[in-house]
Amino acid sequence: LFDHGNVSFYSEALHVVERYRRVDASTLEIATTIEDPGMITQPWHVATHRLKLASFDQIMEVLCTNVETASLMEAAAKDNYGRK
Repeated sequence: LFDHGNVSFYSEALHVVERYRRVDASTLEIATTIEDPGMITQPWHVATHRLKLASFDQIMEVLCTNVETASLMEAAAKDNYGRK
């Protein structure tokens, strides 16, 4: 949403859902839906992306707890914006 240098408007009601699906052994599909009733009148469905994996690529599942998520967000903000 925000990594292309464009101005993006959003409200506190912003909700983004990303769905990752293995179509087959070498294809990953990513579907994204953006909802923000404070700014847009209906959900926005981003064009689905399909990625072909190289034969040596592996996708490993990673789980984050709420504590880990908070510390990751804090580190990202500090790295990207020089603040806590």
